[in-house]
Amino acid sequence: MKNFNNYGENEINYLNARDGKLEMRTEDGVIHFGQTVEQISEVIQENGVYENLMGGSSLDFASEFGFKNDDDALSLWDDALIHSAKEEKLKSDNSKTKRMACGYYKGNYVDGIWVWN
Repeated sequence: MKNFNNYGENEINYLNARDGKLEMRTEDGVIHFGQTVEQISEVIQENGVYENLMGGSSLDFASEFGFKNDDDALSLWDDALIHSAKEEKLKSDNSKTKRMACGYYKGNYVDGIWVWN
């Protein structure tokens, strides 16, 4: 599985909620928008995530920015991270990843990141 914080200059470094979508800014100034887990996961896979990811207060008050509930924006982000990890696991050809996919290794979800034992 790719390390989400080891991609280079275009990593996602800032999140906001806007009009029912997640706004993801990369270090090179590009702004991406995603409304579904799949859309956001694709941006994560293409750019990676900066290890010191920051987020605006709109994430805490997402209902004021087009989401149904206040926690929906962060839940969407978390679901997209999980989806990205699963997609990377499926794409990988190395044997450790294949063993993880078969349940050989056990993983824990810690602070928004999958950590494999």
